[in-house]
Amino acid sequence: MAYIGKEPQVGNYQICDAISVVNGQAAYTMQVSSTNVSPESANHMIVSLNGIIQKPGSSFTISGSTITFASNLATGDVIDYIMLLGNVLDLGVPSDDTVGAAQIKNDLISGTTALSSEPADTDEFLVSDAGTLKRMDYSLIKSSPGDINFKNRLINGDFSVAQRGTSFTSTGGANNDDAYHLDRWYVLSDTHDVVDITQSSTAPTNQLYSCALDVETANKKFGIAQIIENKNCTGLIGQTATLSFKAKCSAVDKLDNVKAAIISWSSTADSVTSDFVSSWGSEGTNPTLASNLTYENTPANLNLTTSFATYSVSASIDTSSTTNVGVFIWSDVTDTTAGQFIYITDVQLEVASSASDFERLPYDVNLTRCQRYLPAWHATSTTSVIGFGGSYADNNAYGVFTHPVTTRIAPTGIVVSTASHLQYNGSGSWTTSSHSFGGSSRHSLWITSDPSGISTHNPARIFFNNATAYMYGTGCEL
Repeated sequence: MAYIGKEPQVGNYQICDAISVVNGQAAYTMQVSSTNVSPESANHMIVSLNGIIQKPGSSFTISGSTITFASNLATGDVIDYIMLLGNVLDLGVPSDDTVGAAQIKNDLISGTTALSSEPADTDEFLVSDAGTLKRMDYSLIKSSPGDINFKNRLINGDFSVAQRGTSFTSTGGANNDDAYHLDRWYVLSDTHDVVDITQSSTAPTNQLYSCALDVETANKKFGIAQIIENKNCTGLIGQTATLSFKAKCSAVDKLDNVKAAIISWSSTADSVTSDFVSSWGSEGTNPTLASNLTYENTPANLNLTTSFATYSVSASIDTSSTTNVGVFIWSDVTDTTAGQFIYITDVQLEVASSASDFERLPYDVNLTRCQRYLPAWHATSTTSVIGFGGSYADNNAYGVFTHPVTTRIAPTGIVVSTASHLQYNGSGSWTTSSHSFGGSSRHSLWITSDPSGISTHNPARIFFNNATAYMYGTGCEL
C-alpha cells in the first residue's frame, strides 16, 4: 500500500512496569505485566531517567531482561519510563485477523495446497488431544475403500453370537478337531476332545463375552481359527494387516505360551483346507501347515498373563496367488493341565500396520453377518411359527423355511434340537419324530417329516413347541 508522506513503522510497542530505584544499584529487571521481557537491543528502547532520554550503549546497556545503567543510581533518581519498540525493521506483531495466506511461507501449514491423491502412510495430521496439539501418521487412521464402518475383516470377534449353542463338549463330538462352535469360529486341536469351548461371561470390564477354552485332554496343543470369505478379502490381500485380540489365561505355569498367525490360502477361492494344521510339532515349534497355507507373520510366544491384555501381530499378506485369508490363535504348550482355561475376545483383523480399538458392531448387524454362514431359527415362545408346509401322503409332510438372510452357498443339511420340537398345525396338530433334509437354495431349505396322524393334502404351519428349540442349516461355512 502507498502512503502520502512517511510510511508508518510497525513494532511491538510496550511500556515496562514501573521500576523502583535502589540506592547504589545500576542493574534492574525489565517486566511487562510482571513478566520478564528482553528487548531486541539497546537501540530498540527509549529510556527516560530523571526526565532525560538516555543514550543507548553509553548511558545504559542490556543483557536479556536486565538493563544496566552506566553508573549506580542513587536515592532520588527516578526511572521515568522504559519503552520497548520491538523490532521496528520487521513486521512486528500483527494485529488480530490481519494475516492471510499470502503472508505465510509455503513450508508452513496454510491449507492453500490441496492433495491430489490419498495421503502417504507417513503423512501427518494435527489433532487436539485434550487441548494439546499433536501430530499423527495417516496410517493410524486410514481405512480401506468401502471399509469405513467395517474395518474388522473377521465376523463375531467378540463371540456375542452363538446360534449353535453356548457350550461345546465331547457330547456328539461338538468339540472335535476342525468343528465349528461359536459362530464363524472353529476349534483346531491335536486330537479330539482336547478342549471344551463355551461362550463365557469372563470378559474385560464393560464387555459381555469371551471364548473360553477349557483343557480336557492334557499335554495337547489347541486353538481357534476363522477363514475369511474371498469376497471379503478384497483390499486385504497385498496389504499390511494387523491381527489383535484380548486374552488371559487361568495360570501362567502352563498356558502362557500362546501364539497368533495371519494365514494365507493360495489355491481355489473359498475351498480352503479348514484343518490348517498338518503336524502340530513339539512345544515351541510352530505347527506345520497343510498344503497351500502360509504363515504371513512369524508366530512367537505372546506371553499371556492372568489379566486381560491386548496382543497383536502384523504382516504383509503378500503370498503369490492368495485367494483367502485366515487367522489362527493357539496354545503352543504340550505340558498342559486339565481344567485350566484360556479366554479370548475382541479378535480383529484390519488393514493397518498396528492395532486400533476393536470395532464393536451392533448385535443385529453381527447376527446378520453370521447368518450368511449359518441360517438358523430359534424359538421365542412355544408357538413360534418358522415355516409352512403340508402333507403329501398320510403321515408324511414337507416343510419350507426361508433363510433369515441369503446364505453364502445353499445348505447341505439340517440340525434340529429334538425331532419332536417341530410341530405341524393345520386342521389339527401333529408332532413329528424324525426329519430329513430335502433340498435348498441360498434363500430357503425344505425338509420331509413324519407328523403322525396327518392326512394327505393337508396344509400346515410349522412351529416350535418348545421354548428352547432350534434348527439350522449346515454346509454354508468355509
